[in-house]
Amino acid sequence: MDILITTKHPFFELSSDMRMMSEPLQTYLGITYFAFKRSYNEGSKIYLFNHSTYYEHWFKNKYFLVGNREENPDVYQDGYDLWEHLPDPYHLYQEGAECFNIAHGLTITRRYHNYCDFFFFGTNRENFQIKKLYFNRRDVFQNYCDYFLEKADKIIKKAEKSKIILPFAPKIAVITKESHIDAFLKTISIKKDWTRLTKRELDCAYLLVLGKTYKEIAQILGLSPRTVEEYTDNIKRKMNCKNKAELIATLCKCSLGVFPTS
Repeated sequence: MDILITTKHPFFELSSDMRMMSEPLQTYLGITYFAFKRSYNEGSKIYLFNHSTYYEHWFKNKYFLVGNREENPDVYQDGYDLWEHLPDPYHLYQEGAECFNIAHGLTITRRYHNYCDFFFFGTNRENFQIKKLYFNRRDVFQNYCDYFLEKADKIIKKAEKSKIILPFAPKIAVITKESHIDAFLKTISIKKDWTRLTKRELDCAYLLVLGKTYKEIAQILGLSPRTVEEYTDNIKRKMNCKNKAELIATLCKCSLGVFPTS
Protein backbone atom coordinates (compact mmCIF):
# COMPACT_ATOMS: atom_id res chain seq x y z
CA MET A 1 0.00 0.00 0.00
CA ASP A 2 1.37 3.39 -1.01
CA ILE A 3 1.50 5.79 1.93
CA LEU A 4 0.98 9.46 1.14
CA ILE A 5 0.87 12.18 3.78
CA THR A 6 0.38 15.59 2.17
CA THR A 7 0.39 19.15 3.49
CA LYS A 8 -3.41 18.94 3.68
CA HIS A 9 -3.20 16.45 6.52
CA PRO A 10 -4.21 17.83 9.96
CA PHE A 11 -0.64 17.34 11.20
CA PHE A 12 0.41 20.14 8.85
CA GLU A 13 -2.60 22.27 9.67
CA LEU A 14 -1.57 22.14 13.33
CA SER A 15 1.98 23.32 12.57
CA SER A 16 0.97 26.97 13.13
CA ASP A 17 -0.17 26.05 16.66
CA MET A 18 3.13 24.25 17.17
CA ARG A 19 5.06 27.34 16.10
CA MET A 20 3.27 29.31 18.79
CA MET A 21 3.95 26.59 21.35
CA SER A 22 7.66 26.58 20.53
CA GLU A 23 8.15 30.36 20.58
CA PRO A 24 9.69 30.34 24.11
CA LEU A 25 12.28 27.82 22.91
CA GLN A 26 13.41 30.12 20.12
CA THR A 27 13.18 33.34 22.12
CA TYR A 28 15.16 32.21 25.15
CA LEU A 29 17.26 29.26 23.97
CA GLY A 30 17.71 29.67 20.23
CA ILE A 31 15.90 26.38 19.57
CA THR A 32 14.42 26.82 16.10
CA TYR A 33 13.14 23.27 15.57
CA PHE A 34 10.73 21.39 17.80
CA ALA A 35 8.69 18.30 17.02
CA PHE A 36 6.63 15.84 19.02
CA LYS A 37 5.70 12.28 18.12
CA ARG A 38 3.51 9.83 19.98
CA SER A 39 3.86 6.22 18.89
CA TYR A 40 1.16 3.83 20.11
CA ASN A 41 1.68 0.15 20.82
CA GLU A 42 -1.00 -0.84 18.32
CA GLY A 43 0.90 0.80 15.46
CA SER A 44 -0.64 4.25 15.03
CA LYS A 45 1.28 7.51 15.37
CA ILE A 46 0.82 11.25 15.53
CA TYR A 47 3.37 13.84 14.42
CA LEU A 48 3.37 17.47 15.50
CA PHE A 49 6.02 19.94 14.36
CA ASN A 50 6.84 23.60 13.88
CA HIS A 51 8.89 23.05 10.71
CA SER A 52 6.34 22.03 8.07
CA THR A 53 8.80 22.31 5.15
CA TYR A 54 11.10 19.73 6.65
CA TYR A 55 8.25 17.33 7.42
CA GLU A 56 6.83 17.68 3.93
CA HIS A 57 10.24 16.48 2.72
CA TRP A 58 10.34 13.82 5.46
CA PHE A 59 6.99 12.24 4.55
CA LYS A 60 7.58 12.56 0.82
CA ASN A 61 10.77 10.53 1.13
CA LYS A 62 9.18 8.04 3.56
CA TYR A 63 11.84 8.54 6.19
CA PHE A 64 9.52 6.86 8.68
CA LEU A 65 10.84 3.63 7.15
CA VAL A 66 14.45 4.35 8.07
CA GLY A 67 14.48 7.11 10.70
CA ASN A 68 15.55 7.00 14.31
CA ARG A 69 12.75 6.52 16.83
CA GLU A 70 10.51 4.89 14.21
CA GLU A 71 10.70 1.35 15.55
CA ASN A 72 8.08 -0.42 17.64
CA PRO A 73 7.66 1.56 20.90
CA ASP A 74 8.29 -1.62 22.89
CA VAL A 75 12.02 -1.30 22.18
CA TYR A 76 12.35 2.13 23.81
CA GLN A 77 12.95 3.26 27.36
CA ASP A 78 13.12 6.73 28.88
CA GLY A 79 16.04 8.51 27.25
CA TYR A 80 17.93 11.77 26.77
CA ASP A 81 20.03 11.51 23.61
CA LEU A 82 22.04 13.95 21.52
CA TRP A 83 21.59 13.23 17.82
CA GLU A 84 25.32 13.06 17.23
CA HIS A 85 25.43 10.02 19.53
CA LEU A 86 22.56 8.16 17.82
CA PRO A 87 22.98 5.75 14.89
CA ASP A 88 22.31 7.48 11.58
CA PRO A 89 23.07 4.97 8.80
CA TYR A 90 21.03 6.94 6.22
CA HIS A 91 22.58 10.32 7.14
CA LEU A 92 19.23 11.92 7.90
CA TYR A 93 20.70 14.21 10.55
CA GLN A 94 23.41 15.35 8.16
CA GLU A 95 20.80 16.07 5.49
CA GLY A 96 18.67 18.01 7.97
CA ALA A 97 21.65 20.17 8.90
CA GLU A 98 22.80 20.83 5.34
CA CYS A 99 19.43 21.32 3.63
CA PHE A 100 17.21 22.70 6.40
CA ASN A 101 19.70 24.13 8.92
CA ILE A 102 18.41 21.80 11.66
CA ALA A 103 21.42 20.74 13.71
CA HIS A 104 22.77 20.03 17.20
CA GLY A 105 19.67 18.04 18.06
CA LEU A 106 18.33 16.40 21.19
CA THR A 107 15.71 13.67 21.56
CA ILE A 108 13.92 13.04 24.85
CA THR A 109 12.06 9.74 25.09
CA ARG A 110 9.33 8.96 27.60
CA ARG A 111 7.89 5.46 27.73
CA TYR A 112 4.34 4.91 28.98
CA HIS A 113 2.18 1.81 29.20
CA ASN A 114 0.29 2.21 25.91
CA TYR A 115 2.54 4.53 23.94
CA CYS A 116 5.88 6.26 23.73
CA ASP A 117 6.42 10.04 23.50
CA PHE A 118 9.34 11.60 21.66
CA PHE A 119 10.38 15.25 21.91
CA PHE A 120 12.81 16.55 19.29
CA PHE A 121 14.80 19.76 19.71
CA GLY A 122 17.13 21.32 17.15
CA THR A 123 18.83 24.61 16.33
CA ASN A 124 20.88 26.18 13.55
CA ARG A 125 24.36 24.97 12.64
CA GLU A 126 26.03 28.01 14.20
CA ASN A 127 24.55 27.52 17.67
CA PHE A 128 27.28 25.32 19.12
CA GLN A 129 26.69 26.70 22.63
CA ILE A 130 23.43 24.77 22.90
CA LYS A 131 25.40 21.60 23.67
CA LYS A 132 26.56 23.06 26.99
CA LEU A 133 22.94 23.68 27.87
CA TYR A 134 22.01 20.12 26.89
CA PHE A 135 24.70 18.74 29.19
CA ASN A 136 24.44 21.15 32.12
CA ARG A 137 20.71 21.86 32.31
CA ARG A 138 18.73 18.76 31.45
CA ASP A 139 16.01 20.05 33.73
CA VAL A 140 15.31 22.91 31.29
CA PHE A 141 14.30 20.52 28.51
CA GLN A 142 12.51 18.03 30.75
CA ASN A 143 10.48 20.92 32.18
CA TYR A 144 9.58 22.07 28.68
CA CYS A 145 8.33 18.57 27.88
CA ASP A 146 6.03 18.76 30.92
CA TYR A 147 4.93 22.25 29.86
CA PHE A 148 4.21 21.07 26.33
CA LEU A 149 2.13 18.07 27.38
CA GLU A 150 -0.01 20.31 29.56
CA LYS A 151 -0.39 23.32 27.25
CA ALA A 152 -0.66 21.35 24.01
CA ASP A 153 -3.27 18.91 25.29
CA LYS A 154 -5.91 20.21 22.85
CA ILE A 155 -3.47 20.09 19.94
CA ILE A 156 -2.56 16.50 20.77
CA LYS A 157 -6.23 15.50 21.00
CA LYS A 158 -6.90 17.05 17.58
CA ALA A 159 -3.97 15.13 16.12
CA GLU A 160 -5.19 11.89 17.69
CA LYS A 161 -8.39 12.16 15.65
CA SER A 162 -6.20 11.77 12.55
CA LYS A 163 -3.72 9.17 13.75
CA ILE A 164 -1.91 7.37 10.97
CA ILE A 165 -0.65 3.81 10.83
CA LEU A 166 2.81 3.46 9.35
CA PRO A 167 5.06 0.41 9.12
CA PHE A 168 7.69 0.30 11.82
CA ALA A 169 11.26 0.87 10.73
CA PRO A 170 13.56 -2.15 11.08
CA LYS A 171 15.62 -2.21 14.27
CA ILE A 172 18.83 -0.21 13.91
CA ALA A 173 21.87 -2.04 15.21
CA VAL A 174 23.50 -0.20 18.08
CA ILE A 175 27.09 -1.08 18.93
CA THR A 176 26.97 0.05 22.55
CA LYS A 177 24.44 -2.48 23.84
CA GLU A 178 24.62 -3.15 27.56
CA SER A 179 25.94 -6.66 26.95
CA HIS A 180 28.78 -5.24 24.85
CA ILE A 181 29.58 -2.67 27.53
CA ASP A 182 29.68 -5.37 30.21
CA ALA A 183 31.97 -7.47 28.02
CA PHE A 184 34.22 -4.47 27.47
CA LEU A 185 34.48 -3.75 31.21
CA LYS A 186 35.23 -7.41 31.85
CA THR A 187 37.98 -7.34 29.23
CA ILE A 188 39.74 -4.33 30.74
CA SER A 189 39.10 -5.23 34.38
CA ILE A 190 42.15 -5.11 36.65
CA LYS A 191 42.93 -8.10 38.83
CA LYS A 192 42.70 -7.50 42.57
CA ASP A 193 46.36 -8.18 43.33
CA TRP A 194 47.88 -7.21 46.70
CA THR A 195 51.40 -7.83 45.36
CA ARG A 196 51.15 -4.50 43.52
CA LEU A 197 51.13 -2.63 46.84
CA THR A 198 54.21 -0.85 48.19
CA LYS A 199 55.63 -1.53 51.69
CA ARG A 200 53.92 1.56 53.12
CA GLU A 201 50.62 0.70 51.41
CA LEU A 202 50.81 -2.81 52.89
CA ASP A 203 51.30 -1.29 56.35
CA CYS A 204 48.21 0.88 55.88
CA ALA A 205 46.23 -2.07 54.46
CA TYR A 206 47.07 -4.24 57.48
CA LEU A 207 45.94 -1.56 59.93
CA LEU A 208 42.77 -0.87 57.94
CA VAL A 209 41.84 -4.55 58.27
CA LEU A 210 42.41 -4.26 62.01
CA GLY A 211 39.74 -1.58 62.07
CA LYS A 212 42.02 1.40 62.67
CA THR A 213 40.90 4.89 61.63
CA TYR A 214 42.96 7.15 59.39
CA LYS A 215 43.99 9.17 62.43
CA GLU A 216 45.05 6.06 64.38
CA ILE A 217 47.01 4.70 61.42
CA ALA A 218 48.74 8.05 61.05
CA GLN A 219 49.83 7.99 64.71
CA ILE A 220 51.09 4.40 64.48
CA LEU A 221 53.08 4.97 61.27
CA GLY A 222 54.18 8.51 62.04
CA LEU A 223 52.33 9.99 59.07
CA SER A 224 49.70 12.68 58.60
CA PRO A 225 46.06 11.59 58.26
CA ARG A 226 46.02 13.13 54.78
CA THR A 227 48.95 10.95 53.71
CA VAL A 228 47.15 7.88 55.01
CA GLU A 229 44.09 8.83 52.95
CA GLU A 230 46.29 9.13 49.87
CA TYR A 231 47.80 5.70 50.51
CA THR A 232 44.30 4.28 50.94
CA ASP A 233 43.16 5.81 47.64
CA ASN A 234 46.17 4.21 45.94
CA ILE A 235 45.31 0.84 47.52
CA LYS A 236 41.68 1.09 46.34
CA ARG A 237 42.82 1.90 42.81
CA LYS A 238 45.33 -0.97 42.70
CA MET A 239 42.86 -3.42 44.22
CA ASN A 240 40.06 -2.20 41.92
CA CYS A 241 37.74 -1.34 44.82
CA LYS A 242 35.15 1.43 44.78
CA ASN A 243 35.09 2.27 48.49
CA LYS A 244 36.70 1.55 51.85
CA ALA A 245 34.22 -1.17 52.82
CA GLU A 246 34.83 -3.11 49.60
CA LEU A 247 38.58 -2.65 50.06
CA ILE A 248 38.61 -4.12 53.58
CA ALA A 249 36.43 -7.05 52.47
CA THR A 250 38.81 -7.72 49.57
CA LEU A 251 41.93 -7.48 51.77
CA CYS A 252 40.43 -9.98 54.21
CA LYS A 253 40.08 -12.49 51.37
CA CYS A 254 43.70 -12.12 50.27
CA SER A 255 45.99 -15.09 50.81
CA LEU A 256 48.78 -12.91 52.13
CA GLY A 257 48.75 -14.60 55.51
CA VAL A 258 49.21 -11.44 57.54
CA PHE A 259 45.62 -10.14 57.29
CA PRO A 260 43.39 -11.50 60.04
CA THR A 261 39.97 -12.74 58.91
CA SER A 262 38.18 -12.16 62.17
